[in-house]
Order: sequence, then structure tokens, then C-alpha cells
Amino acid sequence: MQEIRSVKYYYKHPQYKRPGWFRGISKNDIALLKLNKPLIFNEHIQPIALPTPGATQTGVGWLTGWGGDGRTSETLEAAQVSFLDANNCTQLVKK
Repeated sequence: MQEIRSVKYYYKHPQYKRPGWFRGISKNDIALLKLNKPLIFNEHIQPIALPTPGATQTGVGWLTGWGGDGRTSETLEAAQVSFLDANNCTQLVKK
């Protein structure tokens, strides 16, 4: 079952600046959307939980986006990736 909603308002991160690219990733590229009416949750539409402070992730996750090489894809791209531990992540960001 498909649900169609309109975005009534969006709240972008106050420090988001376009194009502000950092290694192909725009910093603070996140927003909250206020929809014109509530969603009805079902097996395909579910809320996501925010992590608790200090929580760590293991295993794999999904990245999605429209492209980060200067060209925009006409379709949403997705890739499955392994999570990095905090130390490896910190070291990569410093480089």
C-alpha cells in the first residue's frame, strides 16, 4: 500500500551550507520533515529509532543518496557497508 504525503515544512540543520563539500560529503546534510498528515505505520512504513548516547554499531548498514561526484543520479543509489569502530572512524576523518 502506497502512502502519499506532502511536506508541510522542513527543518534543515542550522549549520548546513551548500555546496560545503568535505570529501564528497556535505557536512550537516540532514533535515526533519513535517508532513501534511501523519503516516500510518505498517510492515513497510516504520519509524526509526535514534541511537542512545554512547551506543556503538556493529555489522553492516545501508548508505543511500543521489551521488557525490558532482553528477546527480536520476535514481536513488544504495550500498551496503560495514560499520567502522570509533577509533578507525576517527583516524579516517583526521586524514
